[in-house]
Amino acid sequence: MGSAPSPAETLLFLDDHMAGVTPGRRIDYRFEHRGATPPADDEALTLGATGSRGHRGLALIDRRGEFALPGGEGVTPNPMIVYFLEREVAAMERATGGQRRHFNRLIRSALARGPEIREGSVELDGKPVAAREIVIEPYRDDGQRARYPELARKRLRFVLADGLPGKVAELHAELPGAEGASVATDDALRFVAAR
Repeated sequence: MGSAPSPAETLLFLDDHMAGVTPGRRIDYRFEHRGATPPADDEALTLGATGSRGHRGLALIDRRGEFALPGGEGVTPNPMIVYFLEREVAAMERATGGQRRHFNRLIRSALARGPEIREGSVELDGKPVAAREIVIEPYRDDGQRARYPELARKRLRFVLADGLPGKVAELHAELPGAEGASVATDDALRFVAAR
């Protein structure tokens, strides 16, 4: 039998992020790329609650259209977390030629090790909102990091706020800059609004 989930795994994948997000409700996010590498297109994303009569489903709306998300009823974690992680894994696969499975395993392992959950706040609409932050460096100790020494320094940052519908405030894949410099690249998924 496996070990119990770490507090970080519980916060990200087992907590009920979607409680109170009723059918017809929409949560808007924006995916943004900042930094020195060639920019990817910024993208507006909407997570919508669907269904009726007590049945809840979820749909993702992006520039390609609307897609029902698997698992609909009973989905509790915010699917934008998995969307963000899948996007990160695909980016690492493209940049390094490595295997998706390998990068997935590194991320899962980093979260299972129980990274610190820091209390803090995030500013939304000019107001501070209480938040919790998890930061992991999943590629740092990879035995294959010599194949991608620069990208091995990448860190993933998850910022969740109980006061937001869907609880996801910001998700970041950051590559630190040179010593004393700011972040070299940041692929971020940010909460925009709920309607």
